[in-house]
Amino acid sequence: MITLDENVTKEMNKYLDGITIEEIMLCNRRMFHFPAVFTGAQLDQDIEVLDLSRRAFNCLRRAGTNTLRDLISKNATTDEASSKRQLMTHNRNLGVKTASEILIKLFYYSFLVQPESEKRSYMQKVIKANIT
Repeated sequence: MITLDENVTKEMNKYLDGITIEEIMLCNRRMFHFPAVFTGAQLDQDIEVLDLSRRAFNCLRRAGTNTLRDLISKNATTDEASSKRQLMTHNRNLGVKTASEILIKLFYYSFLVQPESEKRSYMQKVIKANIT
């Protein structure tokens, strides 16, 4: 499991009532679902905005993934397990840990770019997608 960023998780937890993002992610260890909600301009941003490790960044670049749009279009699926598999298929030398890092950073970024007025709604969608 990837270590969660303390600052981002604190921000997310402000919008959750009675549960934390850590608890949501542990509900089903095999899969974690989240909506990747971006505007067209955000999709055209370089993958550098995700603040990836050097290894993850280089693996994506070698595979021709330069923007968030490239990353999402190559991995358009609703469950993380499939996304990890797809990331690993499309990106040479990309392991499970690195694929998890990329997806977690994509989740963080998707939350952070939400307008303040939409963050609670976004987190409610995350809860609904992961807790049945």
